[in-house]
Amino acid sequence: LRLDEIDAPLLKEFETYLFSSGVCANTVSFYLRVLRAIRNRAVRDNLVEPSPLLFSNVHTSIEKTRKRAVQENVILGLVALQLLSPALQLARDLFLFSYYARGMAFVDLAHLTRKNIVGDKIVYIRRKTGQELQIRLMPEMRKLIARYQYVSGPYLFPVLTGSRPDYIGYQSALRVQNKRLKKLGKMVGADLSTYIARHTWASVAAQKGIPEELISQGMGHESVKTTRIYMAFLDTSRVDRANEIVIHKKNCKSKPVCKAVL
Repeated sequence: LRLDEIDAPLLKEFETYLFSSGVCANTVSFYLRVLRAIRNRAVRDNLVEPSPLLFSNVHTSIEKTRKRAVQENVILGLVALQLLSPALQLARDLFLFSYYARGMAFVDLAHLTRKNIVGDKIVYIRRKTGQELQIRLMPEMRKLIARYQYVSGPYLFPVLTGSRPDYIGYQSALRVQNKRLKKLGKMVGADLSTYIARHTWASVAAQKGIPEELISQGMGHESVKTTRIYMAFLDTSRVDRANEIVIHKKNCKSKPVCKAVL
């Protein structure tokens, strides 16, 4: 398809196709904005004629991301589950490892090999950004790795097959993991997916008073703004106490409860 063949009706068809395939609005916007950026580059290089209104009738805005963290007690519930199914146990272990590893993305977790263990750390390159991250191995992480020592091949966990799995193979593994997490979620009363572990680590860290900058660094984000998307701030107790002060207290500064809030 040539760039000069892309017109408004074709873009609308593409948008309709994306929505009908089940992807979220922000994903549709991402694909269309990438396509727009490519065409703008072609305009700058005098390869196609400018068309300022070409993308005006398709979805290119960014919607606020729905918070996808769960409360810490859900993590504890997963740890306590007595699972008879090896498949569900693997899904649970992968989810917990992601959480313990500062919210490691599933794509990075799936591709971890024994070579990524360097001394007492896991050292890996984020596939999304190319950034190197180092994570000290906590006892909980070592226990999960040891559980799958039997795995043949280079990988730490039995997620991918073959020494060089293709993209389709990874997508299949991702679908299987999310399907299993749905089952686990029903057992602990939560909606679980591979994204949840990452969002939850950021949210729990924030609730425990860890500075945003440190959370951002731990997750490998280039901007604190990105980190804030992951934070759910599930604990509203301080806000509730502040509301109590507004309704029942006349002078906040002199009351002990105010000091707790502030």
